[in-house]
Amino acid sequence: MSSRALPWRLHGQINRIRRSFSTLIARLRCHIWSIDIGPGSIFNGPFRIRRCPGSSISIGSSFKSEGGPFANPIGLSMATFVQTLARDAELIIGDDVGMSGAVVSCTLSVTIGDRVLVGANAKIFDSDFHPLISDARRYDRSGVKRKPVSIGDDCWIGAGAVLLPGTVLDRNVVVAAGAVVTGTFGPDCVIGGVPAREIGNLGSR
Repeated sequence: MSSRALPWRLHGQINRIRRSFSTLIARLRCHIWSIDIGPGSIFNGPFRIRRCPGSSISIGSSFKSEGGPFANPIGLSMATFVQTLARDAELIIGDDVGMSGAVVSCTLSVTIGDRVLVGANAKIFDSDFHPLISDARRYDRSGVKRKPVSIGDDCWIGAGAVLLPGTVLDRNVVVAAGAVVTGTFGPDCVIGGVPAREIGNLGSR
């Protein structure tokens, strides 16, 4: 082994050790919070999860989470963060889903289908968290808008995208990096912009 290759090989070994340790800690967190998680899941870097009493979180098989600055080439700025914040909330994550430093906050209902990729630092919210009325914005949460979010199978949420309450994506929707999404979009389309609109179609590919 050449001296030039040594740092790369050491980096790979350190990553494997970190991945094993992160997976152990993440599964322990899920057990402590009474969260169902399927087999074959891998966690590379920090993963944060919490479940409000009375709510439910379900994570399917072969889930993969990457978090922290060295987890992937994008240069993540934070851990992957999955949470429910209300007693009636239901968060469902399907099989073979990948997340990279993403945030999923659920107060009502968030459903993520199978084989969905959630890119670096993307955010998925089913609540506005604050009412629009200025007098109530800081202290009165009674008028906060909550709407379910649904993401179909095989969708790809690009880096830095934000999915707002009421977002419904059919299967195989690609969300461009940095898009701000609300509303309903049909299958096999590419959406982007602020606010997001359809900018392309994948057809039968």
